[in-house]
Amino acid sequence: EPGTFIMGSPFTDPNRGFTESPQFEVTLSKAFYLGKFEVTQGQWEAVMETRPWDGKDKVVDDPDYPVVYISWEDAQAFVAKLNATAGDSLYRLPTEAEWEYAARAGTTTVWSFGDDESQLNAYAWYFDNSHQLGLKHGREAGKKQANPWGLHDMHGNVWEWTRSLMKPYPYSEDDGRNEI
Repeated sequence: EPGTFIMGSPFTDPNRGFTESPQFEVTLSKAFYLGKFEVTQGQWEAVMETRPWDGKDKVVDDPDYPVVYISWEDAQAFVAKLNATAGDSLYRLPTEAEWEYAARAGTTTVWSFGDDESQLNAYAWYFDNSHQLGLKHGREAGKKQANPWGLHDMHGNVWEWTRSLMKPYPYSEDDGRNEI
């Protein structure tokens, strides 16, 4: 549903990326849908009839694992093919603001499950429970607990594409990148 939230991370967050500050208020005026987890290899292959991860390092070849080794242009082609199949323009990548709004799921804490880092393992695949254990690949989609809006893997696993350009906050209304 539409809503208002504080986008970005506080300067005090040690995990904050260089483009995530300063924090600022964002209002999303339109509702949107978002898949409950990353696009899987099985979904990608069914739509695109390609396997961009074939022969690549750090990949588990499994239809329930997230698709990897795709560019932003590849993601846009996937969306275009979904729309052609649907005969409508139902699908698109989320904006950065929409993605963060969905990841936060109405919360104001560091993670959608709270501020207690000891709970991170229950919600996310990240360095300590994957890479550090020799699992240097994406993990099966949707196996960790969902955020309060039923979305999985919003705090880890593989990177997601958005339709917004990556740039420091806050976006200005006239730069064409504030697609709210």
